[in-house]
Amino acid sequence: MDITSMLDSIVPISDFGRGQSARIFDRAKHSPIIVVKHNKPEAVIIAPDVYRHFTELEDDKILLAEALARLERNKEKPTASHADVLKRYGLTVSDLGNEEEVEFE
Repeated sequence: MDITSMLDSIVPISDFGRGQSARIFDRAKHSPIIVVKHNKPEAVIIAPDVYRHFTELEDDKILLAEALARLERNKEKPTASHADVLKRYGLTVSDLGNEEEVEFE
């Protein structure tokens, strides 16, 4: 984001009281809006798809950290390749693509 578009994204909170909320929310569909109160950032308005993307990134980060921790804990233990596991259970890569996503806890 360049400085011009950043400045264009700043909206004073008083604009909401002036009946401009619909216009502000329409703008937020295309780029984040920074709401300022007393010249300090108070909130950021983003489109739902952008929010979903950020929460998915956060989930991925947590899963990656857990995977790396497991690899570190088990680095001295014997391992099996992906191909070996598929062979052991009689699966193919295309079999894996047909399953619903599994949520790990």
